[in-house]
Amino acid sequence: MLEQRISDLNAAIENSRGGIATLWEYAASLSELSIRITWLGTSENIHLVCNGCTRIESMTTWNN
Repeated sequence: MLEQRISDLNAAIENSRGGIATLWEYAASLSELSIRITWLGTSENIHLVCNGCTRIESMTTWNN
């Protein structure tokens, strides 16, 4: 991965701290998983889109 891409991903992960993550959407034809992160008391959210997912094993939501 390019260093800038890694930096961008680390920033997105850091910005998501303290939020509530939810497995939001999975597109089987694209092998694409979307994780939605929200925070209590605000309408803001961020979506992390993961490409090339071949397996999912997780709780459906988790905090922090």
